[in-house]
Amino acid sequence: MIHFSLNGCSTIQTKFVCLLQPYNEPLIEANYRGFAMFNGIDAFVWLTQMNVQGGSELDPLIQHRLGKELFLYNKLLRFPLKLSTNPDDLYDDSEPTSYAKKTAKEMPYVYI
Repeated sequence: MIHFSLNGCSTIQTKFVCLLQPYNEPLIEANYRGFAMFNGIDAFVWLTQMNVQGGSELDPLIQHRLGKELFLYNKLLRFPLKLSTNPDDLYDDSEPTSYAKKTAKEMPYVYI
């Protein structure tokens, strides 16, 4: 199981994970550690840029924070985060990555 961390903590070993994109190749992270970074791209910044008009013009720290807030409503977004362990998966054919609150420390993680 892959843990996608909202709080910067990781409880997993590295894994091969892809951030699927609607019109581009997936962002592949061969040694994913659960910190929302895919090939140098912050997944929360990506989420803001894809879903907020003018989001690309915001300060990167604001983009990151806004992306974390947007992630709570991931399934309602036009372009939600979709993670996969298969780089051949297509964005439109994949389910949005879900949000789960319950963990041992009550910290938010995403499970795919």
